[in-house]
Amino acid sequence: MRSIPDVNEYTVAEIASQLVDLCIAIVCVGGDDDPQLSRYVEAKGLVTTPTLLPQTLDREKIDDDHEKQRQIQGRPSAWEELSRELLPAQVYDMLDRAMHITGEYGDLISSNVEWFNGILMNAIRIVSPPQVPPKVRSIVRGLAWHPYRQLLAVAQDDDVVYFYDLKSESWSEQVLIHPMQHDIRCLEWSRHHTDKLAVGCRDGVCLWEVKLVSKTDSAPKEFSDVIATRFNIRQPQILAATVVNSAWCQFLVFPNHTDISTLSWDPTTGSNLLASGSVTGNAIVVWDTLLGSSTAIRRPGKGISVIQWSPDGSLLFTAYTSGTVRIWNTRTWQPAIYHIHKSQIVQSACWTRDSKAILYCLENGSTIYTMQLVSTMREVAWKQGTLHSFPSQPELCRLPSGKSTLLGGPIQNIVIDEDTGERMVVQFEHSELLAVLLLKSDTSDASPDEWGLLNGFIRGPSWPANASKGDQEPRPCLAAFCHGYRAGSILSIAWEEGSINFVPFYFEK
Repeated sequence: MRSIPDVNEYTVAEIASQLVDLCIAIVCVGGDDDPQLSRYVEAKGLVTTPTLLPQTLDREKIDDDHEKQRQIQGRPSAWEELSRELLPAQVYDMLDRAMHITGEYGDLISSNVEWFNGILMNAIRIVSPPQVPPKVRSIVRGLAWHPYRQLLAVAQDDDVVYFYDLKSESWSEQVLIHPMQHDIRCLEWSRHHTDKLAVGCRDGVCLWEVKLVSKTDSAPKEFSDVIATRFNIRQPQILAATVVNSAWCQFLVFPNHTDISTLSWDPTTGSNLLASGSVTGNAIVVWDTLLGSSTAIRRPGKGISVIQWSPDGSLLFTAYTSGTVRIWNTRTWQPAIYHIHKSQIVQSACWTRDSKAILYCLENGSTIYTMQLVSTMREVAWKQGTLHSFPSQPELCRLPSGKSTLLGGPIQNIVIDEDTGERMVVQFEHSELLAVLLLKSDTSDASPDEWGLLNGFIRGPSWPANASKGDQEPRPCLAAFCHGYRAGSILSIAWEEGSINFVPFYFEK
């Protein structure tokens, strides 16, 4: 079995097909005893800052705490007391200089250093606006990366869509709110019409036209010096941030088509088609977002759990809650019909990059299955197979620290890197770890059991010190791969303790 990161470790990257887990304790005190840290620095690892979700902010509490801090005179802050005890003089001086960047908010943020996994993360984050401890069990309903910009759309249970720009590491001041935008279930950017964002809601689809502009700012010199001193990495001084300038919404409705739970855009160049499905109805509704028309395709069955357009646009995968799967030829709109194992529901599915296979998992299942396109002289058929199986029930694994963690069990979600097709991340219902599989980008010359190889597991943040902790570390809510990262891939993960972190994958050339 691949090594499992301990509870005092944090997965920061994958380099040359090996996951890098840094020991939080060593990073906090600025030590160099962790060989993984040296390896990460030598590979010029990307320094990406974890961020708190916007919904966790409480402005009134910030103002109250700020006023309390101003009333304290003549004695060191909690951060000063803590850091003087734990940090070497050189590291303390570095962080002390960094704290002056934030001015009067410095003491407020630094006194809550325990929110972050170590002094290092605090040093990176102090240039952001002050934030309060996150709510426990934060619910994220959707993550969607813009197809060409490093801009992440995030939907939470407050029915608001937020935007996070990875380049500037900041949240946009503009958010998307609409009277009909209730009970968000999913959201998806258009592949080609890059200003269009579809949001699946209770009563229909909110189709947003989002005006994006690029804004270039100078990064604070002190901030770059802090990071460069610690990591020996030169940070860019110019940040080209993506800013949401304006937006307007068109609400798409269709009779008896409510509780939209799955969306997929046609990736064909020049296409304006959007397919939507609902767990409460058996109709696929295909919207022409340019002409404003809609067409319903009804077939026997119950609700629809998953809709996925193939990367080349020629096929549309549709899974029904009755256990039936239809793979539509989008040129003729004729389906190939298959029945899933014991009429189980498809929980999650994604296409391989070559559009020749679909990977999927079942509700309460721990196996990733495949449906591979097989062409013969007489017909085109789909052959079912198995990619990888995890333990059917969560297994209690003992860690070197003496603590335990759950591994395997029912799969909640699978995500593939659409740009390269070489990485898949598996999210479990009862585990705080995510599994990483190495995939073959070409599935035509191998059997399904040779397509993927388990590479290891990703561990995220710990609970904040002031949160009510359970027996388990925070579990992931959702994960999504960023588009357009030339060095490999970037995986974003939203965690239930209220944060999003970013794990870069560096591929060997």
